[in-house]
Amino acid sequence: MDNVVLQWQNAAGKLFAYHLPVECAFTELYPLKTPGRNMYLLLGREKAYTFCLAFTAYVVELKGDYLILDNQVFSVNGYSDKNELSACNVEMTFDPARQVLSVDIDDGLPKSEEGDGFSATPFKPFKLRFQQGRFVPLR
Repeated sequence: MDNVVLQWQNAAGKLFAYHLPVECAFTELYPLKTPGRNMYLLLGREKAYTFCLAFTAYVVELKGDYLILDNQVFSVNGYSDKNELSACNVEMTFDPARQVLSVDIDDGLPKSEEGDGFSATPFKPFKLRFQQGRFVPLR
């Protein structure tokens, strides 16, 4: 199990730390383009169960002395209004210039293990663009 602790410094130079209520090894952090707000996308992986390696996208916001965790930025593919998107055995990448999150097949896995491991329907890759404080399907 990984313990995720975020640290930040406010405008006055005061340091803060907060333990996130998730079990994930985040390896990437990206600022999200939102006028007047400080939002960040964290990407990482966690071992979920025997045949699932979960990839997680998690959004946080810094507001002065506070870490905001309840922004409802994802509303796609059955996930409604959450600050987190997780999927098994897929790869998530983020293009910071375009603010696009790509959820694609993990090329290192056999076809039988793609997607969530439970569905008979093949996984369909998709892309989300971050705009106006939310991730929306890219068309």
